[in-house]
Amino acid sequence: EQATLPVFGMKIKEKPYDSGFFAVIESADAVASITSAHSTVNHSIYPTFKLSAADSLTMSSTSTGVEGTLNVKGNGVFTDKCTVRYFILTPENLATEKGVTKAYDTSYVDMARCYREYLTAKGDIDKIKLAETREGTKIFLEVFGSIKVEKKVATFPVTVNEALTSFEDIKTIQAELSSLGVGPMNFILTGFANEGLSAKYPTKVKWMNSVGGKKGFDELLADAEAKGYEISPNFDFAYSTYIFGSDNINYRKHGGKSLDKRFSMKLTYDPAWQMLAYIGGIVISPNSYDYAYSKFAASVEKHDIKNLAVATLGSDLNSDFNEDNFTYRTTSALKTMDLLAKLSGKAESSKTNYKLLVEKGNAYSIAYAEYITKAPLDSSRVANESEAVPFLGMVLHGSVVFTGEALNMEGDDDYAFLKALENGANLYFTVAYDNVEYLKTLWDYSKFYSIRYELWKDFIVEKYAAYNKIMDSKQGYYITEHEILNSSYGREEGYTLYRLENGVEKDLENSRVVRVEYENGEGYFLNYNADYDVTVVYNGKVFNIPALGYATYNNL
Repeated sequence: EQATLPVFGMKIKEKPYDSGFFAVIESADAVASITSAHSTVNHSIYPTFKLSAADSLTMSSTSTGVEGTLNVKGNGVFTDKCTVRYFILTPENLATEKGVTKAYDTSYVDMARCYREYLTAKGDIDKIKLAETREGTKIFLEVFGSIKVEKKVATFPVTVNEALTSFEDIKTIQAELSSLGVGPMNFILTGFANEGLSAKYPTKVKWMNSVGGKKGFDELLADAEAKGYEISPNFDFAYSTYIFGSDNINYRKHGGKSLDKRFSMKLTYDPAWQMLAYIGGIVISPNSYDYAYSKFAASVEKHDIKNLAVATLGSDLNSDFNEDNFTYRTTSALKTMDLLAKLSGKAESSKTNYKLLVEKGNAYSIAYAEYITKAPLDSSRVANESEAVPFLGMVLHGSVVFTGEALNMEGDDDYAFLKALENGANLYFTVAYDNVEYLKTLWDYSKFYSIRYELWKDFIVEKYAAYNKIMDSKQGYYITEHEILNSSYGREEGYTLYRLENGVEKDLENSRVVRVEYENGEGYFLNYNADYDVTVVYNGKVFNIPALGYATYNNL
């Protein structure tokens, strides 16, 4: 799952029964990678651990044009344990013969069940109570707040803060969508404090006057409490990206350093230059999280905040190669977990008790997160990948509410909608109420040039209605079955799968049709083919599935 979950497994075909294993990297997962090797005869998969940090720098002379490479190694010593727990997979028929009371089959579905039960036993996740799912599926809307722009006043250029979305605008959005049948909402507030989208570090929190100020924020919280929607202010503890002047944190004291002893900068891929580029600001050392937490908690204690988005704490993990206080990724993970525990009220020294929202959902954050956004739902399309299965969805659905990327930012929203259904992921959108043209002035936000709420309102209502009709009854239930359908396998299993071409039935081998079922017996077929409809005859029942569409069933 694109490095979010430290797990791997293998099914081994042998006579008279298939066997296999499922493995969880329990410690040192922050420095682990998983390697698979394949040949015509043998296949293997195994973890590797990077126990020391090293990098190479390209050195060049502008006068001679000579280039060379300088190898740099970290001074820190890795002292942690590397632990991998293996679960031996046993086919159900063999388990029955040998009297095994609890066995996991060799399928990826049972591997996901194994990991879900493992996380449940650890106390990291728990099943959602059905009583909490009666209001409809939750929808997540990230809204952008304030942006710095240059305007001319009396012919003089001045920098001013301009509102993309105000606190009053959020009330308007909520009221409109609610009247159109959109269910419980969680608004993720990005750029509403500390100078907006290019924000100062949250050791101090000051709400922008351009979006309504402190009074407007408190009124929004009161409105949310009265009407039953959620407000999640988004703060970045892993980075400081303020680029206009002095920040709320001392870089020299709290900034993280790279192997070459320079302060580490956050890099983002720039498709125009096809390279990583700096976006301003620096990496904050995980050693400073205790300091950041105490300052933050004191700064927001006057507000009745119930939800908090700390997106990058669930997606990014940084080392600090400062010689005086070396922090490798394993220690960084522990310090990040400690900060998440304090913010969520699960630590003895907690001064806060927030329902946390994180991005991506790296494994160390799952135990502390109520919500996860931008989780990877699809294959990364790298070598040795033949199919994408909803492993994360089979682990988390029914325990943790999560989403994929913003649906209105996807290149193919029909395909992305099907991927959300396949994983049981809730819907997520990114919008701004006004002045979106200013987003082009910040290169790292220029991709959001077309997120005006009015343009997407009907789309949000339409997609939510379709999603909620299918998924409302499946909240709080685990995914128990998933299969990729094809004609030859189907004939062996007793179902048929075909498409019509000039009135003739054509078999589908690489069909791009999947079936998903939940523990309450409800399920659906998904057709990822964009060019033709598909017919499935399953257990004597006929399902016609439109191109890039779906067909639901109950008790197949």
